[in-house]
Amino acid sequence: MTELLEACFAGANVGPTVLLGLVLGYWLLVLVGALGLDLFDVDLDIDADVGGDIDLDGDVVGDLGGTSALGSFLSFGAVALRFMNIGRVPLMVWLSVFALALWLLTMALDKPENHAALAHDLLILLRNGVIAVACAKIVTQPLRGRFDVVEAPTVRDLVGRQCTVVTPTLNEQSGQIRCATEAAPLLLNARTKGEPLAKGDRAVIVDIDLPQGIYFVEKAEQEVQS
Repeated sequence: MTELLEACFAGANVGPTVLLGLVLGYWLLVLVGALGLDLFDVDLDIDADVGGDIDLDGDVVGDLGGTSALGSFLSFGAVALRFMNIGRVPLMVWLSVFALALWLLTMALDKPENHAALAHDLLILLRNGVIAVACAKIVTQPLRGRFDVVEAPTVRDLVGRQCTVVTPTLNEQSGQIRCATEAAPLLLNARTKGEPLAKGDRAVIVDIDLPQGIYFVEKAEQEVQS
């Protein structure tokens, strides 16, 4: 045990060990409920097309060589971050995978005799850091999109959507419909302004009575098979 601790804090191993310790401490606090999952988690909304959104003062532009150069640099950085899945998965998830990979690589590849000079330790960290980034990219690849928050559609967004009648009949007095969304399907109180509909009929929402929470529908046109 003593040898392991000495190896963890020898030369180039210090940085990865401290980073992994911070990550483990974060998840321990999350586990006991002392922190929310989104604390320390940066919401990186990376847009590769950032060059056209930059408005800099003329003097600053002159010092930086023009907005086109700065925009190209930022665009390249945004693309690189997205390629590594930073911003596509929660930052703490990505950082946890990176920290574990970096620590394992440093512990496995580093030797006590390699701690001859600080410059050598920095080269070891650079090499292991590049490999750890590749590992984090591979491990987090299947997680892209799994943590995206799907916003529920607003009431007005439902106008024009197709739905299915779920009650035996749907008429001017009563009835319900089921409307599919990107999240859970919605069960809504509905009425018709014309002919009644039967269970299983496809309908289209054409109007909404907001105070009453009633959705008015009409029968959807059947697609003609060619």
